[in-house]
Amino acid sequence: VDSLRGAALSSPARRPAPEAEPAPEAPPARVEFHPHRPKLRILTALVALIAAVLMWNAPGAETPAPVIGTAILLGLGAALSWRAAADPRPVLAVDAEGLEDRLHGRVPWSEVGFFRAQGGLAPGFGWGLKPGRRPPRLPTLFRVQATFNTLSGLPPRSYRRKLTLGSPEEMAAACRAHRPDLEGTR
Repeated sequence: VDSLRGAALSSPARRPAPEAEPAPEAPPARVEFHPHRPKLRILTALVALIAAVLMWNAPGAETPAPVIGTAILLGLGAALSWRAAADPRPVLAVDAEGLEDRLHGRVPWSEVGFFRAQGGLAPGFGWGLKPGRRPPRLPTLFRVQATFNTLSGLPPRSYRRKLTLGSPEEMAAACRAHRPDLEGTR
């Protein structure tokens, strides 16, 4: 009887198969976030319309110079917005090497200080550089953006939720997949 008991317990049919642990998911090679082109085109049309109305009313204004100057600046803003909507490149791409920003170029992870998704009145995603670092392209524009964004409580480089395809949480998740240690609130 004892020999039967031992045989029954060691039978492969009675022993549960060991469960294989799932392999950790590798982060995606590259995740791209593109501008919301229809919204950018609507914004362009509205800014151009305001510029046209200002130019139309400028001759009757008491001091036409400020009105004309404002209309020119709005026209320039409309042209830049239209150009941004027509650009096929992503506004942000995330991969194993770092971030690739359409305006500021490739920023390696070694130079990124932090990233975060933000909520509240201005939902979006943003990132900042380590102190003393500069982006490879347009560093002066980056400093100006960083100054105004920081005064508004935003990260130095921000992407607005309404003007970008992809949620701030998706952008943060793409960064987190490669560098979870950089997620923060600075």
